[in-house]
Amino acid sequence: MSYQYQWSVAAVEGYPEHPDYDALINCISIVHWQLEIRWILDGSVHYLRGATQIGDPDPESFTDHLELSNEDVLGFVWSAIGGRTETEARGKAELAELMAPSVNKIQQLTMPWNSDCCPDGEGIDQAGMAVTTSE
Repeated sequence: MSYQYQWSVAAVEGYPEHPDYDALINCISIVHWQLEIRWILDGSVHYLRGATQIGDPDPESFTDHLELSNEDVLGFVWSAIGGRTETEARGKAELAELMAPSVNKIQQLTMPWNSDCCPDGEGIDQAGMAVTTSE
């Protein structure tokens, strides 16, 4: 199967003036990101989204967030979440599971007793329903 991965940064949060480092301004602290995983053969899509705290800045190699590229910011995210490749593999596995769900694991089933009416459209079997009233 062929997959396409597209990473994007949705938003960044940070300190205009870092409380622990007086000389550092515009410090990114949290990155909101999204990974789109697309199976190329039929266009099936799955998204992973996160808000990742990237840790304290290194004053020796600090770059103002206005000078960072999209790749720089994603590099911070990949370091904090355990790697790009690992996250893409997890997303790929989740998409594969959505496209062909396993029947050998516990999953949510339908609850036909909660339907609005019976299949023939004539009334509802209320034998299994619990009703309470209060004044």
